[in-house]
Amino acid sequence: MVSAGARRDAPAGPGRARERRPAARRGGAHGRGGLHRAERQGGPARSAVLRAGRVPHRQLPARGHRGDHGHGPGEATDADLAGFAGRLRSVEGIARATPFTRASPDVAFATLSARDAALDGGAQDAVRAIRDLAPPGAADVLVAGNTARFIDQKASLVENAPYVVAIIVVGTTMLLFLLTGSVILPLKTLLMNALTLSATLGILVLAFQHGWLSWALDYPGPDAVEVTSLVFLFAVTFALATDYAVLVLARIKEQHELGLTNEEAVAIGIGRTGRIISAAAVMIAVVFLAFAVSPVFFMKQIAVGMAVGVIIDTTIVRALLVPALMRLFGERNWWAPRPLAALHRRVGISEA
Repeated sequence: MVSAGARRDAPAGPGRARERRPAARRGGAHGRGGLHRAERQGGPARSAVLRAGRVPHRQLPARGHRGDHGHGPGEATDADLAGFAGRLRSVEGIARATPFTRASPDVAFATLSARDAALDGGAQDAVRAIRDLAPPGAADVLVAGNTARFIDQKASLVENAPYVVAIIVVGTTMLLFLLTGSVILPLKTLLMNALTLSATLGILVLAFQHGWLSWALDYPGPDAVEVTSLVFLFAVTFALATDYAVLVLARIKEQHELGLTNEEAVAIGIGRTGRIISAAAVMIAVVFLAFAVSPVFFMKQIAVGMAVGVIIDTTIVRALLVPALMRLFGERNWWAPRPLAALHRRVGISEA
């Protein structure tokens, strides 16, 4: 549903009206940002609460300088509110809309219902269309509720993702360079980590969005991957993959510094760390999978995602792709420009 409100004397801001909680659905489970199964089967989106607040930017005029009907410049009259409510009803995707009701002299609100489920594309398009409407007077349209919150959450993630990725790439590259003295190995580690993340997210989509594992996990959630689960999985899986990479590269570098060739150093380094890393991966994957029995659907997604990511990274990536690429590159694995090589000799990380 959608509510709309108007303020006269306060600047625009979120959270002026109370949000209605989604009603419990028979056969569905509650989850953050998720849909109930009843909604996904085409029922009305009663749990999608949208509120449009109309907030003039001007302060109240001095007494005696009000316009007609007791309203100051830029304020919405009852006729303005009625006309704006009609425009809200005409938005594609809106099934029902109530007239505007003044909660106080400063606030008016209306409640709308979307035709689609709260997080479906049609409901999201309707919220965007409502936000794009130009209300009468110096006012803003404020929209809240499940659908609006989901849109804002995605927009925030997209807006801040470049900064997060840049920090991770720069930090990981610098630390691995200090460890290995190479500019090639850190870049290959980032590539391998990205491969692990991509494979993990692909399996999650098949398992939960396409329902391949819904029957095995007694999955009660929506046919989608939770947005916040993606963020958590990115952080944890990337950190674990980098940790395993450091263990492997440290042993390979140690053997290479002892005078062994690149191929010999890789073989001995993988041989000495392979069983330890594999055993650690199996143990931590079992711990993660224990959380997959949780009735909370996003907990199932996180548990399966982390377990799959650890297994893929320690078997396919670290045991096969990393040594294959290091043998393919040969001695070029340890290349660095002369200024950076001199810097590494001064401040590089060494186990000695």
